[in-house]
Amino acid sequence: MVQLTRSDLPSMASLRAIEALDRLKTASAVAKELSQTQSAVSRQLQLLEQQLGQDIITRRNNRLELTPKAKDAPDLSSYDWADPFMLEDQMTEDERLTRDSARAFAQEKLQ
Repeated sequence: MVQLTRSDLPSMASLRAIEALDRLKTASAVAKELSQTQSAVSRQLQLLEQQLGQDIITRRNNRLELTPKAKDAPDLSSYDWADPFMLEDQMTEDERLTRDSARAFAQEKLQ
């Protein structure tokens, strides 16, 4: 199992941006919703793609969409960020236990 450090995980800002992008389809609309500049949103999305090591956004004119692989993923919380497109059924029992324990701890502490 890969041990991740805090710096291995995507920033919350980039996760908020990618989630909003999936709904809104333009960096300008995401920027307005998140009260940021369009360039800040674009940079967060670029950094997320660099961190993941693969393209997760297709760019066409002024529209942005998640790639089919990114769109087909169940949700961001089920990713193993060491392998960002690993689906639930590809995870080992230890990886699921680690993920679920971290999620339960976070839910308990953040409520």
